[in-house]
Amino acid sequence: MVLTIPTLLVLFVSALEAQQVHNFWIKVSNFTCTPICIQVDQRGIFFVGDAYNGVFRSTDGGHNWVQVCNGLLDLRVVTIAVGPTGDIFAGTWGGGNSNPVRGIFRSTNEGEAWVKLGSDVIKSAVWAITFNSKGHIFVGTYEQGVFRSTDGGASWLQKNVGLPKLYVWSLATDSRDRVYAGMFDGFVAHSTDNGDNWVPAESGLTWPSFQCLAVGPRDRVYAGGDGGGLFYSDDFGRSWQYVSLGSFPGPYYAVGSIVINRLGYIYISATNGPFRSRDGGTTWQQMNSGLGQYVGRLALDSAGFLYTQTPEGFFRTTDLTTDIPASPTQEPRHFELYQNYPNPFNASTSISFSISKPSRVALRVFDLLGVEVAVLLSNDLATGNYTLQWNSPQFPSGSYYYRLESADLMQTRKLILLK
Repeated sequence: MVLTIPTLLVLFVSALEAQQVHNFWIKVSNFTCTPICIQVDQRGIFFVGDAYNGVFRSTDGGHNWVQVCNGLLDLRVVTIAVGPTGDIFAGTWGGGNSNPVRGIFRSTNEGEAWVKLGSDVIKSAVWAITFNSKGHIFVGTYEQGVFRSTDGGASWLQKNVGLPKLYVWSLATDSRDRVYAGMFDGFVAHSTDNGDNWVPAESGLTWPSFQCLAVGPRDRVYAGGDGGGLFYSDDFGRSWQYVSLGSFPGPYYAVGSIVINRLGYIYISATNGPFRSRDGGTTWQQMNSGLGQYVGRLALDSAGFLYTQTPEGFFRTTDLTTDIPASPTQEPRHFELYQNYPNPFNASTSISFSISKPSRVALRVFDLLGVEVAVLLSNDLATGNYTLQWNSPQFPSGSYYYRLESADLMQTRKLILLK
């Protein structure tokens, strides 16, 4: 078990970072394509979806790439997702409403072969894919709304009751399995019953189409538009607030992707390049150094490095995104337990938390019957941010709960171990 705590060294590194004495990005390789989406799975294998040439894969951190399109009937890939059991899913556009081969494809062998799913019902382009904790699959389509599969993709049901538009561009799920759908023409809706019924947002959104969604700590939901900027909701998608990036005072910047690491730091690809926020979106720092203005979609690996594919090559951040900038003026304001990462995981996962005052703290893991199976921490800790590694080779696959406790506070989250 490794405990990471704030140190004077981290204070010094943070001060250097504030002066921007190094590039944020380094080029990993000269691999180029027409990138639309990027994903990395639990094993550190990268997949890039190309607008015209299908899927490319790298097994060595982005240094070398191969095209993996066997069985991929449509090579216009617009979204890639990693399923709870490690399967890779790809959604394709097809280039036209009459193309019969567009839809959703799955690979069970790291992209070596693909199989089309839902051919009997899914006739539209698939722009978004997400999963809940039960392994149910949700796909967002261009003109058929949302489909759901509860049996691994063998069968699908259309789930559009209450959905204000059938053009679904983005999907996300939160820790309580609420599902969020971003649509064309400025709509976002949420479902609390596994997609059976949808409730549109009541206020705060403007005209753009919402092409990306992400869920952060305390289930704050972020929505990025194609020209209307970034918004967030703290009431499960009912009302929304606009986020200013500082250098863009009005709602006229585009957001192409949103990534949130296990500490709650937000990274977006936006007009004029990538930005990050370490305080929930209150303040932002531009991250162009070493990359240039253009940035594609973003992806995080299990170690905490951020990656992007651009027409100039494949890039990685020079530093881990999980480095904690500790200082007396940046102490945590909340007692907070974050979602483990990666999740699901195989054998090892990281659990991060923050405490806002010196406390006796315990972090324990329980099975679904409530039986304690591991004590990861039971110590007096100072105010700060912490990360623990849970190595679990002796435990069987399944769902577990992990709980952070102090004298007067307690938070619990769920994790999934897959072997």
